[in-house]
Amino acid sequence: FYNPIPPPTSTAHSMAVAQGCTKHDLSGMPRLEYQPSDTIVDAEKGLLLVPSQSLITALPIGQSKDTGVVTLAELPGHNFKSLTYVGELIYAISVNNSLGTSYLVAFKWNDLENKLVSIGGWEIPIAKCGGMAYVPDESGGKLYIAGGKTKRDLFVYKVPKIDSSAPLMAASCLNHKLMTKGLGDNTIGSLTYFEGILYVLHNGDNLVRAWNLTTGTIFSELELPNAGTGVDVVWSGIALERMNTSVTRSEHAYPHVMQNTRGGWTSLEQQRSDLITSDQSTLVLHLALDTPAEVWSLSISENSDTHTILLPQCAAL
Repeated sequence: FYNPIPPPTSTAHSMAVAQGCTKHDLSGMPRLEYQPSDTIVDAEKGLLLVPSQSLITALPIGQSKDTGVVTLAELPGHNFKSLTYVGELIYAISVNNSLGTSYLVAFKWNDLENKLVSIGGWEIPIAKCGGMAYVPDESGGKLYIAGGKTKRDLFVYKVPKIDSSAPLMAASCLNHKLMTKGLGDNTIGSLTYFEGILYVLHNGDNLVRAWNLTTGTIFSELELPNAGTGVDVVWSGIALERMNTSVTRSEHAYPHVMQNTRGGWTSLEQQRSDLITSDQSTLVLHLALDTPAEVWSLSISENSDTHTILLPQCAAL
């Protein structure tokens, strides 16, 4: 088991609690209302996007000083649980547990106001949808969405057309028994597709299991640190980001980010391997916690031969 990440002595600004562990500033949002349920990276804008109840919010990353939480969109009546980029659009899952249904909402950026605008929505006739990730392919890509009564199933959907309003119907479902073999409480809390691998957060087990979807085999596993001091002891959202540290964000480093966070995977395997084995690559794991509201960024290391991911000392055993 992992020890809890130590809490900072102050929450006035984003701070490194220890080398490799940073807790983000959540000022600007009432502590009793803010409930981060997921997170995704927008490297071009230097933001972590975080859903919380009826809000889509943002936190700056990689800047000298955080400015706290900024609201990008608010849709009363919705309860957003997860986000993913598909090209230039952002898709969000909203759940209505009382009706046993979920809803997919599409947003686009209004760059003049730096806000998100809702441009479409579709009912998903599945209860308790949770994690979601976009997986690109030759046919336009698929949405992988976790859901069902126990939030342990993983359904595959075609990306809906904006001008369509028909309810979404699953094209297929991944093998639940195979994907959760050996787990206890195998609830899926979050999904992220990064560098050709689907990462699945089983938040009941505090474990991230990474899958090669082509071979149907486990790529790697990572046991997460306990959230520790709060009501929740498991994480609600994960995101990965690879940065080329030979340049900085202020020097327009975004083209050097290995993952195309707006809907695809553009890095070649050899390019990825070269960065892993060089001193110019930093892999960052972003974590969201629902209660109490917390968002962390951990600088993690990896072994390209064994696919082992190692937590920083501040979050490890």
